[in-house]
Amino acid sequence: MIRDTLLVACLLAGWYILRREKLTRYQIAYRNGYLRSEHWQEVRKRKLKQAGYKCEACGQKVKLDIHHLTYARLGKERLSDLQALCRSCHVKAEKRKR
Repeated sequence: MIRDTLLVACLLAGWYILRREKLTRYQIAYRNGYLRSEHWQEVRKRKLKQAGYKCEACGQKVKLDIHHLTYARLGKERLSDLQALCRSCHVKAEKRKR
């Protein structure tokens, strides 16, 4: 019972945060589905290894995000479609994309 209540609370909190960011249904599905999939986790590991576990823009060895340069092959990404970036460089790359 407590676990069910906690699960519902977490789901509602997650929904609130996502809605507050004004994400589209596609973006929510991408974050909650695809980015949590086993396939994506394997692709992410391969890209991090290829990048030498450092930001490909600034060279920092901090927690890295994997940035999609294109979504044309989403689910069938080539490593060349991706870029390992620190959070700061990832934010800058996303701003340039818009």
